[in-house]
Amino acid sequence: MTDNISKEERARLQSALDALVIYENNKQAAADYCNMPRSTYRDALQKASMIGLRPTVLPPDAEAKVTELTVKHKQEITDLKKQLKASVEENVSADMIRQSIFGLLEHEPSPPNWTLKPHMNPGNPGTPTLLLSDWHYGEVVSLEEMGGINEYNREIAKVRMKTAVDKTIDLCFNHMVNPTYEGIVLALGGDMVGGEIHPELAETNDGYTMEHVFDLFDMLVWVIDKLAEKFGNVYIPCCFGNHGRNSQMYRFKGAAVNNYDWQLYCWLERHYNVTNPNVKFSVPTTYDTLYKLHGWDYVLTHGDRLGVRGGDGVIGLVGPVTRGIKKLKASYASQNINVDYVIMGHWHQRLRLRDGIVNGSGKGYDEFAAGHRFEPEPPQQCLWWTHPSYGITYEVPLFLEDQRKRTNKWVELLDG
Repeated sequence: MTDNISKEERARLQSALDALVIYENNKQAAADYCNMPRSTYRDALQKASMIGLRPTVLPPDAEAKVTELTVKHKQEITDLKKQLKASVEENVSADMIRQSIFGLLEHEPSPPNWTLKPHMNPGNPGTPTLLLSDWHYGEVVSLEEMGGINEYNREIAKVRMKTAVDKTIDLCFNHMVNPTYEGIVLALGGDMVGGEIHPELAETNDGYTMEHVFDLFDMLVWVIDKLAEKFGNVYIPCCFGNHGRNSQMYRFKGAAVNNYDWQLYCWLERHYNVTNPNVKFSVPTTYDTLYKLHGWDYVLTHGDRLGVRGGDGVIGLVGPVTRGIKKLKASYASQNINVDYVIMGHWHQRLRLRDGIVNGSGKGYDEFAAGHRFEPEPPQQCLWWTHPSYGITYEVPLFLEDQRKRTNKWVELLDG
């Protein structure tokens, strides 16, 4: 983020931000320490967040648990990984990490009140949900290796994400009768960053994962601000994916806190706790995020932990996903928890089922998919409306690029 403030003002704002960490989120004590009135101190915190300042000191109770608070340069990536490993080894809970590092209170899973209303004005199409997942931000897909079918990098990702938002706004307001909304649900479904879980990703990614996290943070702030400007309220349920983990092996303990997706969500929640009260998050440490929308029970999960494997050469992912949704719903039913819809990413193929939605990917067709002879699918995301009486009504794909663009891969040999 850029700003035009003086060095002296930046130092004053940094001091105010560090004081909040030193005094463990006690704003009055921090304001007294900085010799500021409470209102002036609150304004300083908001301005510090707006220009992207981050604490440069550690909270008193985290000195033994964390070696570094801020990672700004490539050579500090190793320090962050050590910090996360130390946190797990010393049994630091996710709530302690959220509070100590991200300045957040314990997780409150309840969605905002406007999503719980069972009625809406006659003729209203329902509340829209935009599902963003599987962007693998930072990964590079080679146009040459893909035979011209797809190309992907950080700059292309930004263009596609902007396209997803612009199309969402256009469809919601210009193609609906009586488009009056109390808000929008923005579901973040994991694999937001490409990560380094395979050696070839570490070799070919465009930079380091923490670079991607900070870059994607800025991009998602633009996305959320744009949606908040148009819809007023934004509710953001989040789940982490498999590519964001900081280890090659799957984790079952500490899976959330050791995942870059989860850390990204916490930074976003922290930002909007200060800047916009109309933006609310659900960032649990569980594999699934449960929320209600106008009386309908949703489960957001990434899709890699459905408890099923494999597909079919004819019906593809329909078989395993259908079995996985049935298994997931049965698990929750045994806990007396109702599930109406399961929404997920992971599979990189858009699929609409009676009780589930599988998202496409922002990255699109890649070398892995081509190597396994999967059918090419264009980069796309899902948008749908939830009505209090009818549940999911309209569901549409958001194509992120012009599908008429195709490359002729045939080579023609001419005489002479």
